[in-house]
Amino acid sequence: MSDGSPKVPGVSFVPTDDPYRRRIELRPSEGSVGAAMEDYVHHFAIRLHHDTAVVTAVEVVPQRVPWATCPQGAAGLHALVGVPLAEVADLDRWMGGRDTQCVHTVDLAVLAAAAALRGGDRTYEVWLHGVGQDEMRATLVRDGDDWATWRTSGMSVLDEGRFAGLTLDRAPFSAWIDEHLDVDDREAAFVLRRGLIIGLSRAVIHDAWERPDDARPADGSCLTYAAPAVHEARITMSPRPTERDGRGTPIPATDRGRVPPVDPAA
Repeated sequence: MSDGSPKVPGVSFVPTDDPYRRRIELRPSEGSVGAAMEDYVHHFAIRLHHDTAVVTAVEVVPQRVPWATCPQGAAGLHALVGVPLAEVADLDRWMGGRDTQCVHTVDLAVLAAAAALRGGDRTYEVWLHGVGQDEMRATLVRDGDDWATWRTSGMSVLDEGRFAGLTLDRAPFSAWIDEHLDVDDREAAFVLRRGLIIGLSRAVIHDAWERPDDARPADGSCLTYAAPAVHEARITMSPRPTERDGRGTPIPATDRGRVPPVDPAA
Protein backbone atom coordinates (compact mmCIF):
# COMPACT_ATOMS: atom_id res chain seq x y z
CA MET A 1 0.00 0.00 0.00
CA SER A 2 1.10 3.58 -0.55
CA ASP A 3 2.63 5.37 2.44
CA GLY A 4 1.61 8.80 1.15
CA SER A 5 5.05 9.62 -0.26
CA PRO A 6 5.19 11.50 -3.57
CA LYS A 7 5.06 9.30 -6.66
CA VAL A 8 8.48 9.02 -8.28
CA PRO A 9 8.67 7.98 -11.96
CA GLY A 10 10.77 4.96 -12.78
CA VAL A 11 10.72 1.28 -11.93
CA SER A 12 11.74 0.47 -8.36
CA PHE A 13 12.66 -3.09 -7.47
CA VAL A 14 12.68 -4.58 -4.02
CA PRO A 15 14.08 -8.13 -4.11
CA THR A 16 11.62 -10.50 -2.52
CA ASP A 17 11.68 -13.99 -1.09
CA ASP A 18 8.09 -14.44 -2.26
CA PRO A 19 8.02 -16.55 -5.43
CA TYR A 20 6.25 -15.57 -8.62
CA ARG A 21 3.78 -18.03 -10.12
CA ARG A 22 2.33 -17.91 -13.64
CA ARG A 23 -0.17 -20.58 -14.69
CA ILE A 24 -1.45 -21.24 -18.22
CA GLU A 25 -4.30 -23.63 -19.06
CA LEU A 26 -5.06 -24.82 -22.61
CA ARG A 27 -8.32 -26.73 -23.07
CA PRO A 28 -9.19 -27.70 -26.67
CA SER A 29 -12.64 -29.00 -27.57
CA GLU A 30 -14.47 -29.50 -30.83
CA GLY A 31 -14.35 -26.24 -32.74
CA SER A 32 -12.63 -24.13 -30.11
CA VAL A 33 -9.83 -23.82 -27.56
CA GLY A 34 -10.18 -22.17 -24.18
CA ALA A 35 -6.96 -20.64 -22.87
CA ALA A 36 -6.26 -18.74 -19.65
CA MET A 37 -3.25 -17.19 -17.93
CA GLU A 38 -2.94 -15.82 -14.43
CA ASP A 39 -0.02 -14.35 -12.51
CA TYR A 40 0.64 -11.62 -9.95
CA VAL A 41 -0.73 -8.71 -12.00
CA HIS A 42 -2.60 -10.41 -14.88
CA HIS A 43 -5.56 -12.68 -15.50
CA PHE A 44 -6.64 -13.15 -19.11
CA ALA A 45 -8.83 -15.73 -20.77
CA ILE A 46 -9.56 -16.24 -24.45
CA ARG A 47 -11.56 -18.66 -26.56
CA LEU A 48 -10.29 -19.30 -30.06
CA HIS A 49 -12.97 -20.67 -32.40
CA HIS A 50 -11.94 -22.53 -35.55
CA ASP A 51 -13.14 -24.87 -38.29
CA THR A 52 -10.11 -27.21 -37.81
CA ALA A 53 -8.10 -25.12 -40.28
CA VAL A 54 -8.84 -21.40 -39.84
CA VAL A 55 -9.69 -19.11 -36.92
CA THR A 56 -13.36 -18.18 -37.19
CA ALA A 57 -13.88 -16.02 -34.07
CA VAL A 58 -12.16 -14.91 -30.87
CA GLU A 59 -13.50 -14.07 -27.42
CA VAL A 60 -11.37 -12.23 -24.88
CA VAL A 61 -11.89 -11.66 -21.15
CA PRO A 62 -9.33 -9.32 -19.54
CA GLN A 63 -10.33 -10.28 -16.01
CA ARG A 64 -7.54 -8.55 -14.06
CA VAL A 65 -5.16 -6.14 -15.81
CA PRO A 66 -2.53 -3.58 -14.80
CA TRP A 67 -3.63 -0.70 -17.06
CA ALA A 68 -6.97 0.69 -18.22
CA THR A 69 -5.88 0.30 -21.87
CA CYS A 70 -5.14 -3.44 -21.58
CA PRO A 71 -8.64 -4.52 -22.73
CA GLN A 72 -8.24 -2.38 -25.85
CA GLY A 73 -4.95 -4.12 -26.61
CA ALA A 74 -6.49 -7.53 -25.92
CA ALA A 75 -9.28 -6.77 -28.39
CA GLY A 76 -6.60 -6.64 -31.09
CA LEU A 77 -6.97 -10.42 -31.34
CA HIS A 78 -9.94 -9.88 -33.67
CA ALA A 79 -7.28 -9.61 -36.38
CA LEU A 80 -6.91 -13.39 -36.11
CA VAL A 81 -10.23 -14.10 -37.79
CA GLY A 82 -9.52 -15.81 -41.11
CA VAL A 83 -5.92 -16.70 -40.21
CA PRO A 84 -4.96 -20.40 -40.63
CA LEU A 85 -4.23 -22.09 -37.30
CA ALA A 86 -0.83 -23.13 -38.62
CA GLU A 87 0.08 -19.46 -39.21
CA VAL A 88 -1.01 -17.94 -35.89
CA ALA A 89 2.57 -18.19 -34.57
CA ASP A 90 3.74 -16.11 -37.55
CA LEU A 91 2.96 -12.78 -35.90
CA ASP A 92 3.96 -10.75 -38.94
CA ARG A 93 1.14 -12.55 -40.77
CA TRP A 94 -1.66 -10.98 -38.77
CA MET A 95 -0.71 -8.96 -35.71
CA GLY A 96 -0.26 -5.56 -37.30
CA GLY A 97 2.47 -4.52 -34.87
CA ARG A 98 2.95 -5.00 -31.13
CA ASP A 99 1.64 -1.48 -30.52
CA THR A 100 -1.87 -2.66 -31.49
CA GLN A 101 -1.96 -5.64 -29.14
CA CYS A 102 -1.63 -7.00 -25.62
CA VAL A 103 1.35 -9.34 -25.72
CA HIS A 104 -0.16 -11.63 -23.07
CA THR A 105 -3.26 -12.38 -25.13
CA VAL A 106 -1.10 -12.76 -28.25
CA ASP A 107 0.91 -15.38 -26.36
CA LEU A 108 -2.32 -17.15 -25.38
CA ALA A 109 -3.55 -17.11 -28.97
CA VAL A 110 -0.32 -18.71 -30.22
CA LEU A 111 -0.54 -21.41 -27.55
CA ALA A 112 -4.25 -21.96 -28.21
CA ALA A 113 -3.70 -22.43 -31.95
CA ALA A 114 -0.95 -24.95 -31.24
CA ALA A 115 -3.28 -26.79 -28.85
CA ALA A 116 -6.00 -26.88 -31.51
CA LEU A 117 -3.61 -28.55 -33.96
CA ARG A 118 -2.05 -30.86 -31.37
CA GLY A 119 -5.20 -31.84 -29.47
CA GLY A 120 -5.34 -32.64 -25.78
CA ASP A 121 -5.25 -30.44 -22.71
CA ARG A 122 -2.03 -28.84 -21.56
CA THR A 123 -1.10 -26.90 -18.43
CA TYR A 124 2.02 -24.87 -17.69
CA GLU A 125 3.22 -23.32 -14.45
CA VAL A 126 6.26 -21.09 -14.09
CA TRP A 127 7.71 -20.70 -10.60
CA LEU A 128 10.33 -17.98 -10.18
CA HIS A 129 12.41 -17.74 -6.98
CA GLY A 130 14.82 -15.01 -5.93
CA VAL A 131 12.83 -12.37 -7.80
CA GLY A 132 14.85 -9.19 -8.25
CA GLN A 133 18.05 -10.78 -6.94
CA ASP A 134 21.35 -11.12 -8.82
CA GLU A 135 20.61 -14.78 -9.50
CA MET A 136 17.14 -16.22 -9.94
CA ARG A 137 15.81 -19.75 -10.33
CA ALA A 138 12.90 -20.52 -12.64
CA THR A 139 11.14 -23.86 -12.97
CA LEU A 140 8.62 -24.79 -15.65
CA VAL A 141 6.05 -27.43 -14.74
CA ARG A 142 4.32 -28.95 -17.78
CA ASP A 143 1.23 -31.08 -17.14
CA GLY A 144 2.30 -31.59 -13.53
CA ASP A 145 5.92 -32.63 -14.25
CA ASP A 146 9.02 -30.47 -13.97
CA TRP A 147 10.27 -29.72 -17.48
CA ALA A 148 13.36 -27.67 -16.63
CA THR A 149 14.87 -25.35 -14.04
CA TRP A 150 17.02 -22.46 -15.20
CA ARG A 151 19.39 -20.49 -12.98
CA THR A 152 19.77 -17.04 -14.45
CA SER A 153 21.82 -13.90 -13.99
CA GLY A 154 20.64 -10.93 -15.98
CA MET A 155 19.78 -12.28 -19.45
CA SER A 156 22.06 -15.34 -19.20
CA VAL A 157 21.09 -18.91 -18.31
CA LEU A 158 23.84 -20.25 -16.07
CA ASP A 159 23.16 -23.96 -16.59
CA GLU A 160 25.99 -26.08 -17.91
CA GLY A 161 23.82 -28.96 -19.10
CA ARG A 162 21.19 -29.09 -21.82
CA PHE A 163 20.70 -25.32 -21.89
CA ALA A 164 24.35 -24.26 -21.78
CA GLY A 165 24.90 -21.10 -23.80
CA LEU A 166 21.27 -20.04 -23.80
CA THR A 167 20.53 -16.32 -23.50
CA LEU A 168 17.16 -14.71 -22.81
CA ASP A 169 17.70 -11.97 -25.39
CA ARG A 170 14.85 -12.44 -27.85
CA ALA A 171 16.55 -12.98 -31.22
CA PRO A 172 19.41 -15.29 -30.11
CA PHE A 173 17.01 -17.13 -27.79
CA SER A 174 14.64 -17.88 -30.68
CA ALA A 175 17.53 -18.99 -32.90
CA TRP A 176 18.90 -21.28 -30.17
CA ILE A 177 15.63 -23.05 -29.39
CA ASP A 178 14.91 -23.48 -33.11
CA GLU A 179 18.25 -25.25 -33.50
CA HIS A 180 18.27 -27.36 -30.32
CA LEU A 181 14.68 -28.20 -29.37
CA ASP A 182 11.72 -30.00 -30.91
CA VAL A 183 8.33 -28.33 -31.36
CA ASP A 184 6.93 -29.23 -27.93
CA ASP A 185 10.08 -28.21 -26.09
CA ARG A 186 10.34 -24.95 -28.04
CA GLU A 187 6.88 -24.08 -26.79
CA ALA A 188 7.90 -24.92 -23.22
CA ALA A 189 11.04 -22.80 -23.48
CA PHE A 190 9.00 -19.90 -24.85
CA VAL A 191 6.61 -20.10 -21.88
CA LEU A 192 9.48 -20.28 -19.38
CA ARG A 193 11.30 -17.30 -20.89
CA ARG A 194 8.17 -15.16 -20.84
CA GLY A 195 7.53 -16.10 -17.21
CA LEU A 196 11.09 -15.13 -16.28
CA ILE A 197 10.80 -11.72 -17.91
CA ILE A 198 7.33 -10.85 -16.60
CA GLY A 199 8.07 -12.43 -13.22
CA LEU A 200 10.11 -9.36 -12.29
CA SER A 201 6.72 -7.69 -11.72
CA ARG A 202 6.67 -9.52 -8.37
CA ALA A 203 9.52 -7.27 -7.15
CA VAL A 204 8.20 -3.95 -8.47
CA ILE A 205 6.77 -1.18 -6.29
CA HIS A 206 3.59 -0.44 -8.24
CA ASP A 207 2.38 2.28 -5.89
CA ALA A 208 4.91 4.66 -7.44
CA TRP A 209 2.98 4.69 -10.73
CA GLU A 210 -0.05 6.45 -12.11
CA ARG A 211 0.59 6.15 -15.86
CA PRO A 212 2.69 3.68 -17.88
CA ASP A 213 5.39 6.24 -18.59
CA ASP A 214 5.98 6.52 -14.84
CA ALA A 215 7.57 3.07 -15.21
CA ARG A 216 9.39 3.42 -18.51
CA PRO A 217 9.22 5.45 -21.73
CA ALA A 218 7.17 4.40 -24.73
CA ASP A 219 8.89 1.46 -26.44
CA GLY A 220 6.10 0.10 -28.64
CA SER A 221 6.18 -3.26 -26.86
CA CYS A 222 2.36 -3.27 -26.63
CA LEU A 223 -0.57 -0.92 -27.10
CA THR A 224 -0.22 0.46 -23.58
CA TYR A 225 3.47 1.24 -24.13
CA ALA A 226 2.89 3.16 -27.33
CA ALA A 227 1.73 6.75 -27.72
CA PRO A 228 -0.74 8.08 -26.79
CA ALA A 229 -1.71 5.36 -24.29
CA VAL A 230 1.66 5.44 -22.52
CA HIS A 231 0.96 9.05 -21.46
CA GLU A 232 -2.76 8.70 -20.78
CA ALA A 233 -3.59 5.24 -19.42
CA ARG A 234 -4.40 4.97 -15.75
CA ILE A 235 -3.27 2.17 -13.48
CA THR A 236 -5.87 -0.45 -12.58
CA MET A 237 -3.41 -2.86 -11.01
CA SER A 238 -4.78 -5.25 -8.40
CA PRO A 239 -1.94 -7.68 -7.64
CA ARG A 240 -2.85 -11.13 -6.36
CA PRO A 241 -0.14 -13.35 -4.84
CA THR A 242 -1.04 -16.44 -6.86
CA GLU A 243 1.85 -18.39 -5.36
CA ARG A 244 -0.24 -18.76 -2.22
CA ASP A 245 -2.63 -20.99 -4.19
CA GLY A 246 0.07 -23.66 -4.40
CA ARG A 247 1.33 -25.80 -7.23
CA GLY A 248 -1.36 -27.25 -9.44
CA THR A 249 -4.20 -24.97 -8.29
CA PRO A 250 -6.49 -24.17 -11.25
CA ILE A 251 -6.97 -20.62 -12.48
CA PRO A 252 -10.16 -19.08 -11.04
CA ALA A 253 -13.13 -18.87 -13.39
CA THR A 254 -13.54 -15.66 -15.37
CA ASP A 255 -16.58 -13.41 -15.33
CA ARG A 256 -17.47 -13.84 -18.98
CA GLY A 257 -20.22 -11.23 -18.76
CA ARG A 258 -17.88 -8.47 -17.56
CA VAL A 259 -16.21 -7.85 -20.91
CA PRO A 260 -18.06 -8.49 -24.18
CA PRO A 261 -16.64 -10.90 -26.76
CA VAL A 262 -14.43 -9.51 -29.48
CA ASP A 263 -16.50 -8.58 -32.53
CA PRO A 264 -14.88 -10.29 -35.55
CA ALA A 265 -16.38 -7.59 -37.79
CA ALA A 266 -14.82 -4.73 -35.84
